[in-house]
Formats: sequence, C-alpha cells, structure tokens
Amino acid sequence: MLVNVHNSLSKVFEFNANFLSHIIIDDFNINMFDQNSTQPNGLKIFMKQYSMELQFLKNTTIYGSHINHIWTNPPTQECMSKVIEAYWIDHKPIYFCIQTKLFLVMGQSILAPFREKKEKRKKCG
Repeated sequence: MLVNVHNSLSKVFEFNANFLSHIIIDDFNINMFDQNSTQPNGLKIFMKQYSMELQFLKNTTIYGSHINHIWTNPPTQECMSKVIEAYWIDHKPIYFCIQTKLFLVMGQSILAPFREKKEKRKKCG
C-alpha cells in the first residue's frame, strides 16, 4: 500500500515541481493511529521530503481511525481544516480552507495570501 502511495505522489511532486504549494486530500487507507504498523511513520517521512505536513490528527471514520488525510505545504498562507461529525456515512467529511484576499494587478485579479494579525490562526507548512 505505502509503495503505491510513494510511487503515485512522487510523480505528482515531480510533475508539479515548479509550484510552491501543494495540497493533497485523500482517503489514504493508512491509519495514522495504528501503532502496530510502519505505514504511518513511513508516510510521514516520505511527506517530510516534500515539506508536507499533516493538517490534523483526529479520527476521520466512525471506527476511530484516521485514514482520510490533508497534507499541505503552503508557505505563508493561513489555513484551517476540520473534521465534521456525520451520522449518515462511515467516513466523516473533512474540509480545508486557505484565507486569501483578492488584489488587482495591472487590471488582472489575482489571489494573494491575506493575514489578519488580530486573529490567531494555525500556520501551514
């Protein structure tokens, strides 16, 4: 399982090497709570090679496992992620937000990182 994840994500990171930020959201089927497996630590080590960090460590299924992951490396952007309780499915919905502000540059709109100093938010990457 971990070999397949490594092979697939290596291709993604190599293909997108020029991008500064990556956000990977997936059902990895690697339980980060499993103390009897080497897969969680192997995945952490692999992701650290690309400066990727796991956004939360909470159970993402009704079975108490953490198999749905959000890995990010946005350098200066503020972000928030959350697991939502749901009674109708066995995998809990998760979401990820990046706070940005719209700027106009030479008539073109672009998204740029926006920081509010008054609010304390988790820093990504």
